[in-house]
Amino acid sequence: MNTTKALFSPLEYFSDRILLIAGLAASAAGLGLSVGFDVAQDGIFDLHIARLPFQTHLLFLTGNILLTALGLFFIGKIINSGTRLIDMVKVGMIARIPLYLAIPLIGNKTMISLTERLVKQTTGNSLPQLEASDMALLLFLSLVSVLCIAGFFVLLVNGFRVAANAKKWQHYLLLAAVVLATEVLSKFLYTKMVALL
Repeated sequence: MNTTKALFSPLEYFSDRILLIAGLAASAAGLGLSVGFDVAQDGIFDLHIARLPFQTHLLFLTGNILLTALGLFFIGKIINSGTRLIDMVKVGMIARIPLYLAIPLIGNKTMISLTERLVKQTTGNSLPQLEASDMALLLFLSLVSVLCIAGFFVLLVNGFRVAANAKKWQHYLLLAAVVLATEVLSKFLYTKMVALL
């Protein structure tokens, strides 16, 4: 087994059972990180600092996985009638693992303090004054965030490719449209749900 390929396309290399267990374990860890660091997973690939009750974190995480899975399943069925919903659920869970890795960076006290200082400085008419260490921290967080989001998309695209047997460029265009649509839908639904809570 090629370790690098297995890391970026686990659906090709691991059994359904292993992927399901890994996805559930990663989701539980992601939920714990969200609660512990007060980082809301309020979109398909969004993370924001927000102090929310446990139930809201659980709702966001479950909603992200299900919206992703249902969107992928819908277009997967168009591409290949043999597409299974459970495969898309696994893709939805496994693809989120890189996003979970970013949670401790976003929600740590140093980053929160820096964000609060920047917000205070930008509320006035002057430009924010950043120290070299602040700039280095922002640059580091930006790079890690981009890598985590890229990892999410690599796992999502490769998982979808395997689960739906997608081969044509039109399939990936459909995937991009569904990801954007589910992101917008998740924002709309979560805004409505938080208003009700």
